[in-house]
Amino acid sequence: MNDAEKQRILDLVVSGALNAEEAAGIIVALSDPPTPRPVVQEASKAKEASITGPVQAATPGTGNSKDAMMEVQMQRGDGSTYAIQVPTNLFPLFWGIAKTAIKESARTAAQESWDGFKHIVRRKTQEATQAVKDRVSPPPPPPPVPVAALPPPPKVDNTAARVIVLQMLQQGNISAEDAAELLIKLEGLGNPA
Repeated sequence: MNDAEKQRILDLVVSGALNAEEAAGIIVALSDPPTPRPVVQEASKAKEASITGPVQAATPGTGNSKDAMMEVQMQRGDGSTYAIQVPTNLFPLFWGIAKTAIKESARTAAQESWDGFKHIVRRKTQEATQAVKDRVSPPPPPPPVPVAALPPPPKVDNTAARVIVLQMLQQGNISAEDAAELLIKLEGLGNPA
């Protein structure tokens, strides 16, 4: 199994298409058959082995490091946990997956915290701005008084003014056109529209 195939399997785990148990089974199934390794013995045991016969490769179940299993606790999305048995030679792979998951989880939590902080700051700023506006701005003007409620303007008595205009016309101080114009204006003052 090459690195590209392993990366594809890891991408499927990250995307959620595979769970960790399935991915581990695929990786173990696709991995190259293990080459037998000689058992490393201490010098004193090596002397005994040379006396009794040749050193043989370890058989499955007799302490071979390829067959050693490790229990790994996994956490589901709902918070519950479960345990899976993983060959110890796959531990670095699982460690890499865990680091990636932790980084992504931390990044998501940090982004959510930052978004929440920005929302709180924005809301508090708006509340403070409104409180300052309420305290500083002048009170609203009183509502306008309806026109029907206003008393009618008082009528002006122009009788004395008309008499004066007519006397000026009689004495020749003003012309008839000027007198007519003045009387029209006086009538407009007495009866406003």
